[in-house]
Amino acid sequence: MVSKRELEILGFIIGGKKYFHAIQEALGLKKPIVSEYLSNLKNKGLIIERQDPNDRRRKLYEINPEEFVFTTVNEIISFIEKYIELTEEEKKELEKVLRHPSAHEYFKKRLELIISSGEKLSVEDEISAFVDGIVAVKLFEEAFKDIYRKFAKDFARELVKGTSVASTSHLLEIAENLPMWFVERWSSLERFRKSAIGQALISILVATRDLLQKKDIIKKKFLKG
Repeated sequence: MVSKRELEILGFIIGGKKYFHAIQEALGLKKPIVSEYLSNLKNKGLIIERQDPNDRRRKLYEINPEEFVFTTVNEIISFIEKYIELTEEEKKELEKVLRHPSAHEYFKKRLELIISSGEKLSVEDEISAFVDGIVAVKLFEEAFKDIYRKFAKDFARELVKGTSVASTSHLLEIAENLPMWFVERWSSLERFRKSAIGQALISILVATRDLLQKKDIIKKKFLKG
């Protein structure tokens, strides 16, 4: 998990590469303490340390573009495995989907919102909202196939209204390749159905069911109860 100070560092370097001394000045802490925080973030795979090509004594730090700013693909997979069992092949398939560039951008946007609002970061809550979000959007795609693309952004915005999900356009891009075996297993969980996003999904589907069933658009397997 990421500490408050580590979050400050991530927020400071999210806009681009920063020198060690600049990070130290921004935090107002002693060099050994800053070094420890940076070392922790490197070990977690969240930042990359580079040498200044013009002065090898100076070090530059940047966000690792292969991971998700304040969490990692492995953390997300581990979270998912708390609720459903995954084979090695299934984990590889999910990891490939999750490594979409939009996932990095999604969490980058989320960190910016957290910092600007001053809210407290819970990495597990953020991962939960992210996973629930991409599953809900994929369900929308399946339920409204004939008209989904035309109104995708409007649907996604309505779906995540009032939740901690950020940047719905990124969710749309990630969900596009999300395997249905995962969507069906995750959406069958009680925790998903009781989540803010799950409840929003059910409400919207039920509200439009009668109208769209006449046009044979909604798949009934997603409209239980």
